[in-house]
Amino acid sequence: MVTGPAHARRWKTSSASAASRHRCATSITPGASSANPEGKTVQLSTRDKPAFATRMSAQFLRFGLVGFLCFLGGLASVYLLTDRLHLHYVLSMAISLLLLNLIGWLLNRHWTFGLRVRRSWAELARYLLVSGTSFALTLVLLALLVSGLGLNYLVASAIVALLMTALNFTAHRLWSLRVPDPK
Repeated sequence: MVTGPAHARRWKTSSASAASRHRCATSITPGASSANPEGKTVQLSTRDKPAFATRMSAQFLRFGLVGFLCFLGGLASVYLLTDRLHLHYVLSMAISLLLLNLIGWLLNRHWTFGLRVRRSWAELARYLLVSGTSFALTLVLLALLVSGLGLNYLVASAIVALLMTALNFTAHRLWSLRVPDPK
């Protein structure tokens, strides 16, 4: 049950489709007023959550799917480069990260965060800074896990990928691929 001032605040979804837009009252209390002439208390369903929370949950799920696909591609490429082409595992990981960061950027930019605005040099610079920092941290952690702790390079790659997911989502969502607030 939601309580609050006698007037109703309204939230709209961020969807551009008129058919998918809905308004929901976020607070109505008993007592007649111009916004609530019958004086009823309204209980909200989960469908009535503010658009922000719903949009962020969907973005995180899409980010996770893109990350999982890139993770699988990364494991496959590290395996092929290390076991088949006999490159050092750190060099294999570096090549894999460069290739899969580009693929991940394109998918996250367009599908996860829905950016339709023209790309800017500043956005690219922010993205590369986040990716470069993540890249360096990934290589350091991989080397520590493999050389320091003696873990298999594939197991170490999986651990590092899982650790970096939350950090990367937060950095890309809040800074490098920030979605402008709707006005």
